[in-house]
Amino acid sequence: MKTRLAALFLFLAALLAPLLAPNLGAQDQVNIPLALRYDLDAAGGGTFANAVYVKTTGRNQGAGLIETSGSSTTVTAYTGNTTAFARLVVGDVIEAGGLQRAIVAKASAISVTVDTAVDWSAGSGLDFVWYHHEVGTGPNAGWINVSGFSNRLITFQGTNLEGDGNDVDVIWECKSSVVGAGPNQIYPDNAAAVDGTRIVSTVYEAAEGVNATRAAAIPYPLDRCRVGMAWNTADDGVDTGADRELIHIIFTGYAVQ
Repeated sequence: MKTRLAALFLFLAALLAPLLAPNLGAQDQVNIPLALRYDLDAAGGGTFANAVYVKTTGRNQGAGLIETSGSSTTVTAYTGNTTAFARLVVGDVIEAGGLQRAIVAKASAISVTVDTAVDWSAGSGLDFVWYHHEVGTGPNAGWINVSGFSNRLITFQGTNLEGDGNDVDVIWECKSSVVGAGPNQIYPDNAAAVDGTRIVSTVYEAAEGVNATRAAAIPYPLDRCRVGMAWNTADDGVDTGADRELIHIIFTGYAVQ
């Protein structure tokens, strides 16, 4: 009897799922990065009033080909390419051969230093794409449009968030597109920690090398969202090589066609 009831439940769940989900139609999963390999630096300084809001400006096609000499933190333009990094700045993220690296120094339009060594030496140069972080503070910074998606989720993942007072406070805010609509805090939805007038979630690594992760779904009908970040106390100042903070924030949804 229990087996039959379980089978009936699974059948009904499969049958009703499309009816219960908003925005019907053929759907493809879409991932939109708000932050990639991002180093928070000194933002916040112990008060969330100084929080920063980050988003990328999209996936940009790189100019020409790039390479390294074996495994290296120095990435250069391939022979004959004189403008590979002309539009890029420190903090931008390069992606080539399925690997991402953040720029920590820029020597010229044909040479940059990245956060950790990478081997892009095989073949005759590699095509690349890049992401630029747009960083701001205040009520108008960091908003992305999440309308037109179902099953919407924002995930925060951080590495080298020490858990010794040098932790990161985060919140998710969303609002509707109605003119004058104010933000609604959707994460955390209960008091994980109190910072003045804001309820925040304090994120840190439970153990060395373990990514600290937070995720929260976006309710309807809210269709504009952002993530705010600030150091709970202060940046530990160790921001190079393997000790550099790496923060990834990704929006995931299913585009309705």
